[in-house]
Amino acid sequence: MKRHSAVIILLLVIAALVPTVRAQDKIDEEATRMIREYTTDPKFLTPLVDYLPASETVPSQLEVLGYISGTPGKLTYYDDI
Repeated sequence: MKRHSAVIILLLVIAALVPTVRAQDKIDEEATRMIREYTTDPKFLTPLVDYLPASETVPSQLEVLGYISGTPGKLTYYDDI
């Protein structure tokens, strides 16, 4: 029973921190729109994966590949990455 309580507390702490972390992130709006559009069922989206942070130092998938992972009809090969 103690283990069950510890898991619940951990999940509550994570849930409380997600909005704080997300509020600090710059969001790649176009990639985020595509993620939500291409996801076939909302149950696959959580606050941890339903957006793509923007970075000034790390290029996005859109910049490198021209599309995001999960784009319908696109398969990214290792050599392309």
